Amino acid sequence: MSDPSLLALATTGLTLGLAGGLAPGPLTTLVLTTTLQHGMREGVKVALVPILTDGPLMWLSTLAVAHLTAMPLAMGLISLCGGLFLLSLAWHTAHIQEVEVDPDAPVTGTWAKAVTTNLLNPHPYVFWVTVGGPLLAQATEGGTAHVVAFASAFFLALCGTKVIMAALIDRARAHIAGPVYRWVMRGLALALAYFAVRFLLESGRQFLAMG
Repeated sequence: MSDPSLLALATTGLTLGLAGGLAPGPLTTLVLTTTLQHGMREGVKVALVPILTDGPLMWLSTLAVAHLTAMPLAMGLISLCGGLFLLSLAWHTAHIQEVEVDPDAPVTGTWAKAVTTNLLNPHPYVFWVTVGGPLLAQATEGGTAHVVAFASAFFLALCGTKVIMAALIDRARAHIAGPVYRWVMRGLALALAYFAVRFLLESGRQFLAMG
């Protein structure tokens, strides 16, 4: 880490990861709803999903910097599907009636739901094509160590902040029951609906840009 450029890349990755991890968004909301409903273990699964989804995007964006954002049809379709999917999650979340935590009962669908949420979110695509991709391309010029420094710092901060959120909300879950729990979940459902509307508006903007 004595190389200033190496340190700069790691610092940049850490800063961007923290910003992404703390920013409100559909995945952050899903971390909270999943933790409240199924416990910390399932919430952590959601928190680690960017490693699965952003990892491939990170490498693809290095090969295709600035191409995806120049394709309004692709971005419009991604935003449209994302908005509709988030609306379905919001509906389900709003109708949850009670805490469903059973440490011995298997919980299915957590990975699939989280991966789908992130893949249908246009923001990671925009980030990696416009910001992360160019930075990673720059890092490759310095060698493998530079790439590892940037990527490791980014994902550690991005996923780490969401894991901490899951731990904090898991502690609060013990004090939430009955009507309070239902109102909390409805509030989170409204947050999901808000992001759904934003995605749908972005979809319309992209489709209009084709004209």
